[in-house]
Amino acid sequence: MYTIYGHSYHKYSVVEIVDRLLITTGRLCRSLRKEPENVPARFSHCVAWAFAAASNFKIDVGDSLHHKYWVQKKESRRFSASQWQKVLSKRFKGSNIKAGGLYFCTTRLFEETAETLEIVSALGEIDLDDSNSEAVYLSYRGEIADLFGWLFAISDMLDIDLEATVSEYYKNGCRHQDCKGIPCTCPLEHYIDRKRVRADTMVIP
Repeated sequence: MYTIYGHSYHKYSVVEIVDRLLITTGRLCRSLRKEPENVPARFSHCVAWAFAAASNFKIDVGDSLHHKYWVQKKESRRFSASQWQKVLSKRFKGSNIKAGGLYFCTTRLFEETAETLEIVSALGEIDLDDSNSEAVYLSYRGEIADLFGWLFAISDMLDIDLEATVSEYYKNGCRHQDCKGIPCTCPLEHYIDRKRVRADTMVIP
């Protein structure tokens, strides 16, 4: 993901990114109910924006998962997405199924995204070089781990591999029909209408 869009994530504020994640999560929920053929794409969109939310705050996703779920292996910081999915599946899949399965997991993802948006909207722009922002950073790192935790849970419920699904979707680079570059070379106006966050004006994905 970073190879394609890494330089572009910082064109947005973290509020805009999490807002976009909320939109794409809603679209994923709709696809699960009405458009099953679009689920891989919608799911990949959610992963892309969750990754953007981490990247904007300079958060390593693997590190956030390590601290959140306390896997007793130092190398867990360098786990692949597929390895993390297996670890979390072993720990949580049974309880997630009992709690409601796919519906429960997508609802929790939506709730976590809305909660994250509420937090970042209240905080505004954070200076990561300010020592007073360390507590905020650690709290946000925990939110990132929660987002990816529920994305892995949804992968489990759909019986798909998150890493393989997203890699396949973005294998040819940027998804914008006028770009398709690695890295993305879309002009700024392709990314976002800052006067109004609209799904049809934002490229990632």
